[in-house]
Amino acid sequence: LLENNKRRLDLLLSGKVSQSRLVKDYLENAAFYLLLATIFLAAIPYGTVDGWSKSFLVLTICLIATIRVISVFFNGSPLFNNGSLIFPLAGLLGLAIIQIIPWSVGNSGATISFDSDATKNFILIFSGLIISAEILLSLTTTQIRLKALIILVFTVGVSSAVFGIIRVYFFNNSKTAISSYFSVGDGFAQFINRNHFVYLTELTIGLL
Repeated sequence: LLENNKRRLDLLLSGKVSQSRLVKDYLENAAFYLLLATIFLAAIPYGTVDGWSKSFLVLTICLIATIRVISVFFNGSPLFNNGSLIFPLAGLLGLAIIQIIPWSVGNSGATISFDSDATKNFILIFSGLIISAEILLSLTTTQIRLKALIILVFTVGVSSAVFGIIRVYFFNNSKTAISSYFSVGDGFAQFINRNHFVYLTELTIGLL
């Protein structure tokens, strides 16, 4: 990264690259690597199901998206370059939004969703995931960024598996402060639902 920054600075001084292009590159790098750091940190909390962790995740993604939008103004490239992948996800999001619209059924104004609060939470989290997907699809344009993304997936997957083994052999059968934090017999590694760990493992093995 330092070598790339030095090369950009040399090009700027030589007049071969504009200042707006340099600012765009810095903003895109900031958005991309901040998103990778956010993904890594989001995998750490146990279950990642608490309200504070979800709120922090969505807030951070929105801040990163702001950087991404600002970078677009410096090169004029459109958002959602990969519409064929993003728009179906947006359609699913639209379906969720329809379910929380209060329809006039008598005087109740009932919604289609049985639990509108849970649906609203899904909309917030899923919106953050769609934004993350757009950023990764649009900014993973160099081998350095692609390698960084691959390393992130491997790191989270392997670290989760190692932690899961440690939890089984050292935490589930002991009476410590850390052991009391986990639900013995439920979940694996930092996941409350074992299936979620399997999804992560499939992602890691598939990439390998």
